Amino acid sequence: MTTVTKDLVHKLYNPSESGIEILEQFLDMSKLSEINKFIGENQHQFQEKREKYIQNNQKVALLYRGPFDMKALDNTIFNDIVLTYKNIRSQIDALSILPFAQGDSIEIKLIHYPVSELGVGIHKDLSSNVNLIVFFNLEGSTDIKTYSDKAGNKPVSHFIKSGDISLMRGPRLNESVDIRPYHGVEKVYEPRTVLVIREINEVLEKETNKDNWRGF
Repeated sequence: MTTVTKDLVHKLYNPSESGIEILEQFLDMSKLSEINKFIGENQHQFQEKREKYIQNNQKVALLYRGPFDMKALDNTIFNDIVLTYKNIRSQIDALSILPFAQGDSIEIKLIHYPVSELGVGIHKDLSSNVNLIVFFNLEGSTDIKTYSDKAGNKPVSHFIKSGDISLMRGPRLNESVDIRPYHGVEKVYEPRTVLVIREINEVLEKETNKDNWRGF
């Protein structure tokens, strides 16, 4: 199991690095099996959704979404994941040269990616997504690629499988340069389910993004 270290945090936020780091086999496999069973039994709560970066339909669960108090997920099937997120975030914040000064709330999205030759187009996450974005890979595996620009130059592959957690950087201060990485998925070889936790700067969300993605 890969652990959070000072070197990992330094590499994650180094602008000359890819901007994604993987914590391998970080999730408890017995708990993972329970969560995936719950998701399978609640497929009817997923909705088909198309948005500009997803080049095929994906199913997006609206079971839980932000912004909300993190206590809202206590005693749910996802409570252990939220506790893991809190622990990882605390460790990274403590080891970070710059403080996590921008976040006001979090959002949680449960996303199912069907098998597809198209995958996810090259993009950066929203400017309102700050500090740290955490992907809990619950089912399936894929190659997430980061790039030096939107044209797809200098691709770097990051293989992630069930039980792994991927960390993606965001700006930590209002005056920080934009270090959100360009990333995408070229193909989805097997069904994949991901729980994503993003930290939100509410001022940027309302003024720049105008809540366009809220609820997706």
